[in-house]
Amino acid sequence: MNILRRTAGASLAVCITLAQAAQAAPASRRWPAIVAAAKGQTVYWNAWGGDERTNAFIAWAGGEVKRRYGITIEQVKLTDTAEAVTRVFTHAMRRGLPTLLVTHDAADAQAAAGPVLTLD
Repeated sequence: MNILRRTAGASLAVCITLAQAAQAAPASRRWPAIVAAAKGQTVYWNAWGGDERTNAFIAWAGGEVKRRYGITIEQVKLTDTAEAVTRVFTHAMRRGLPTLLVTHDAADAQAAAGPVLTLD
């Protein structure tokens, strides 16, 4: 359960950040143009590194992305959720990207270093 919570929290933050960044991109940036621009580049996948099944999945997915799109996936193995949140939010804030984290973990919310809205 703890593994799932950590991975889900970090993944959710990344997905929301990427979705908002995609919405902010000009309409001319269609998927084929994005894939063409990414070909030959490396994507760093920040994920909790403590589960061999997760690591194996990321390795498999990286192989598929390399084969299909020519993009290298490199896993950055994190030790905890707070580290993932800190990395994602630091990256987003440096670039001025609007970001939202939905979590049940108070430590994750504090690591985001932004306003916190608590729902009862």
